[in-house]
Amino acid sequence: MEQEFETYKLKVNRLFEQPRFIILSQEKDMDERKKTEMTLNIIKAVVVRFIKTILIKNKNIILCTSNDEITNYVKIGLLRYLALEDKANRELIEKNIEGLKDILKEINRYNTDEEAM
Repeated sequence: MEQEFETYKLKVNRLFEQPRFIILSQEKDMDERKKTEMTLNIIKAVVVRFIKTILIKNKNIILCTSNDEITNYVKIGLLRYLALEDKANRELIEKNIEGLKDILKEINRYNTDEEAM
């Protein structure tokens, strides 16, 4: 489980690199930039924790969040830093969110396959 978790954690980190760069490059004030970076780290940590919870496969854990809720949380959290007119960067971030959806689907399939064995 630990190896799978580290693999997915790396995938999530890669997905967050580009949005992080785009968002932080627009922030001029250093204090605001630090706050924004902290918020982005929290968003990423929520995703990583969600993945770890799925991979644990502990029957005592009740998962009260869905893949859609997590991806929506990430989408709102990332896109709020970009102007509506910034279509190019918004599209790049949307592609990363689609990548996150694929990762979460893969984890659910992996978890389901493990339970079937």
